[in-house]
Amino acid sequence: MQSLNFIDRHPLIGQRGFTLIEAMVSVAIIAVLAAMAAPAFQTMTERMAVSTVTDEMVASVNLTRNTAIGNNGNVVIRKLTEAETGLAGICSTTQNWSCGWQVFLDPNGNATLDGGEQIVQTFAIANNVVVMRSVNGANMTANRWGQLAGINAVGYTLSPKGTGVGSPATTTICVNSGGRVRVLQGAVAC
Repeated sequence: MQSLNFIDRHPLIGQRGFTLIEAMVSVAIIAVLAAMAAPAFQTMTERMAVSTVTDEMVASVNLTRNTAIGNNGNVVIRKLTEAETGLAGICSTTQNWSCGWQVFLDPNGNATLDGGEQIVQTFAIANNVVVMRSVNGANMTANRWGQLAGINAVGYTLSPKGTGVGSPATTTICVNSGGRVRVLQGAVAC
């Protein structure tokens, strides 16, 4: 009869794990793959940020038009100011809408948010997307037919902050006086 001792019966005795060299090679391969994926991940993140702001801008223009039709006109979409957002140096010109925008009812037709006028929507942009309007202008007013008064066509170029309009994530929104909105890839003229 053959006797079995503890060492012969224990399942982990005699098995080997990874050597230090094998573990270091595995970590090196993972590091190389992560380094190759990082630029693609950054581009994807930039595209998502620009896409989110693009969708909000298109929705806000459509909201402005639809609200104007339902309220017999005088609905304004206007850029937020640095004072309202607390973002100094971000949107100091009427061409730079990077602080965000606001849609409001303007019954007196002065295109200024006065006390008592109803705010329909406010959208403040996170500090990662730059929105530049193609021509100077701090607002657009929709009339009772949903047409945007005072513009022939205006474009908004949206790009990730830091990389600029050369980024593959750059998008242009074109709005014509009838209120039609087109979204185009890249920094293009409307």
